[in-house]
Amino acid sequence: MFQIIFNNTFIRLNILNNIARNTDLFNLMSTSSSNQRLVKKSLENMTIEIKYSTVKLTNGTLSSPINQINNISHVYRLKIINPIVSCLHLLKQVEILELVNWNTNSFGIQLSEEIIDHLKKIVKSKLILTNGHIKESIYAQLTPLMKKDHLSTLDMEYLKDPKSHLLTLDWSNVQSISFQGKVVNDELLKKLSESSASGLINVTLNECDLVTDMGISYFIKSVKKLSVSDLNNISDKSLELAEANLESLCISGCSGVRGVCYKKLCKTLRLLDVHYSVDTLWAMGDCDPYEYLIQIPNIHVVINTRNIKHPKHRKMENCYRYLSLITKVEFVDSYIMTDDIWSNLTRLKEIYFQQGGGNTFKGYSDIGIKNFIENRLPNAGQIEFLSLDSCILTDQSLKLLQGKVRHLELYLDIKDEWMKYLDGVEKLDLNCSELLTDEGMKSLSNVLSLGLYCCPLVTEKGFSYLNNIKELKILDYFPLEAVKYLENLDTLIIFSWEKEPIPHELAKHLHRLLTIIDLNYSTFFSNDSIQFLVNNGVHFEYCWHSGYYSPKFY
Repeated sequence: MFQIIFNNTFIRLNILNNIARNTDLFNLMSTSSSNQRLVKKSLENMTIEIKYSTVKLTNGTLSSPINQINNISHVYRLKIINPIVSCLHLLKQVEILELVNWNTNSFGIQLSEEIIDHLKKIVKSKLILTNGHIKESIYAQLTPLMKKDHLSTLDMEYLKDPKSHLLTLDWSNVQSISFQGKVVNDELLKKLSESSASGLINVTLNECDLVTDMGISYFIKSVKKLSVSDLNNISDKSLELAEANLESLCISGCSGVRGVCYKKLCKTLRLLDVHYSVDTLWAMGDCDPYEYLIQIPNIHVVINTRNIKHPKHRKMENCYRYLSLITKVEFVDSYIMTDDIWSNLTRLKEIYFQQGGGNTFKGYSDIGIKNFIENRLPNAGQIEFLSLDSCILTDQSLKLLQGKVRHLELYLDIKDEWMKYLDGVEKLDLNCSELLTDEGMKSLSNVLSLGLYCCPLVTEKGFSYLNNIKELKILDYFPLEAVKYLENLDTLIIFSWEKEPIPHELAKHLHRLLTIIDLNYSTFFSNDSIQFLVNNGVHFEYCWHSGYYSPKFY
């Protein structure tokens, strides 16, 4: 019956497009010569994405298997992340090829010429290069393949020469630019703005000291998303010109910008992220900034001890009034938090702490959480991320938050009976919960992502209750036998592991994983286990806590 259904072109294409892992797709090809022929025929109409990674072994390195390329040498659209030269040479024909994070900095002249010639032969329609470190000479020779209608993004860090060959190309369809470095100047921005037929839509400029208000004025009336950081020669004057179109503004460290521009920009802005520049939120002259800023749906800030209080209202009854504007806040230290601060966060959706207050921290209580919930504005929306670490909080706070938080991070010595209030949380991080046992884990059957750190009484039995778990974050306390119950897991994130590697027979239970992210180059897997998992299509990523809030211990 399956073969009859699979012979139908439309149904087969739908089946193949819903296969999550390339390995499973290729395994299907190996079931019979007929299925191999049918799948290869469908590949001509499919988009395939491949991630390549170099896996660290104690005796060298291991690159992801290249047989994936052998199986899809002819494909309509192929997207390769972290491409390696040996795999590119295996390609025979691709209609559209996208290379992400392609690094050619180490290429010599001969290798550059070989890969350029090969790509010219196999790419039939379009070549897309994104987020890579690509030599200028290679860019120039691949320009005819890239097709000007796909040159929509120019993303370069520390541009060395503003008069480089790249900037003599046809950038008529450029809509997005991202520059970092002191060579970027007003003339360059004028060139790109005038070349773009539709105007620049997305602009990111970091540490570009030569850019002035004049440079900003060339594109400001078309831009919808603007991020400027450490530009000391721009002011409110140029930013005000974006009042008709600007939807997102991220600004930090621009000493000439006082915040007066927000008065005009608030009508169109959907996001204002001021990072540490919190003082710009109240610099609107004699007018009350609240009535203007409250019109912006999302306001993000980073707060430390120096900028927590409104400077003009520190002696007033409520010096935290401006906090009611904020939807996302990152506190440098959680010990800043008090019940009064929680009570004023009436629009808050996300709150993070870079440093915790400690296991004896008593800065806020159930009263603060109660006021936080009761004072929320009707249109504040769901709470996306909440971190709690005051040791005097009780289960009453969890009861108040029940069903209202999507991702909850707790630094509490939580008890089993408290866990019933967490049944509606999608993502949960539990830290230093020394009283939590397997019994409490029964309440987490619906959780999709779990981080369990220093919870010594939880055994592998507790993990057997995680029926819907898709992402798991672990530390050294993780009971290894628990992997037997995690065969439906998609992502395993290892924050640290200083013990012996997991036995190979247990590691085999993880063969269905999509991704393993190792944030500390740990010893969790042996060489044999890594080889086995890579051969089964598991993708390894190594990074130093990038993009993840690490657990904080006291």
